[in-house]
Amino acid sequence: MIRFLISLLVRFRRTSGEALPRVTLLSLTLMFYATSGFMYFELEGAPDLQWTDAFWWAIVTMTTVGYGDLFPKTFGGRYLVAVPTMLFGISILGYLLSMVAAFLIEERNRELKGMADVKLDGHLLIIHFPNLQRVLEVEEQFRHDDKTRGKGLVLIDPDLEELPPELVERGVRFVRGNPVLEETLRMASAQSASQAIILAKVPHDRSTDNTSLAVTLTLEHIWPDLHTVAECVDPANIQLLERCGCDSVVCMDELASQLLVQEALDPGVKALVHEITSNTYGQEFYTVPTPGATWNECQHKLVEIGALPLGLRRDGKVMINPPGSEAIRPGDMALCIAPERPVI
Repeated sequence: MIRFLISLLVRFRRTSGEALPRVTLLSLTLMFYATSGFMYFELEGAPDLQWTDAFWWAIVTMTTVGYGDLFPKTFGGRYLVAVPTMLFGISILGYLLSMVAAFLIEERNRELKGMADVKLDGHLLIIHFPNLQRVLEVEEQFRHDDKTRGKGLVLIDPDLEELPPELVERGVRFVRGNPVLEETLRMASAQSASQAIILAKVPHDRSTDNTSLAVTLTLEHIWPDLHTVAECVDPANIQLLERCGCDSVVCMDELASQLLVQEALDPGVKALVHEITSNTYGQEFYTVPTPGATWNECQHKLVEIGALPLGLRRDGKVMINPPGSEAIRPGDMALCIAPERPVI
């Protein structure tokens, strides 16, 4: 909180230019005039009056609060000190408030237009804005998972002029710029992000994979520990994205073809896939740490906590329904279906 206030004051100082020093000097001058003038005219009639009392009176008079605990009784104290202090004080206060209001409005506009740095940690990056509905769907899925519910979400796009109100209401932050450039990524605090989803810039346009490839290369080269998931339009580019270091590649066209055939052969597959891949209702698909020394032990412990074991993920590959005697290795993850993320 203190760091935020300090950075806010620094930005306010930069944007206010020469106006802030002038207003500060004028305020200090008026403060000195009011304090010393009050003491000069009122001390004779109130021998116990202290400089701290006069300073307090100057503050409450300049800000037009006027508590009434102290007030001038002499002609000079009232009309030569109090009246000018009130008139100039309210003018200075109004000017300062207008400066602060203009600064806050400008900062808010900068955030909505993606021109401000985003300071977050452990957040999620959504790169590219294909359309509002698509980004809203991704955001909704993130918010319904216990693992990512409380994390910040930052959208990066070079063409979006202003963050839509629907995303503003959901707390999404925005950085406008080319995601291939390190400068843009650092504005979104990519160095401290936990995950990045690279959406296809133009859905169904196979040439858009070139942009996704460039973004993946930049992210994986600078921050290889950042978990990246890229959407691929052309199945022929899956291997290229994987060679760039992308942790996971999802090709919608390839999945759609497979799902169509499976649904034709075994009706109900589509409903199953839809439910286990959605975080908004029903049972979900999860990868969790593997309890036990063998797959048999792992299955029993998962069943005990209400999860349906499916298999193992090892070295980036999936083993569905492995033999019960299969030994669990370091780094293995269990694949399961459960109503909520299992706690192992």
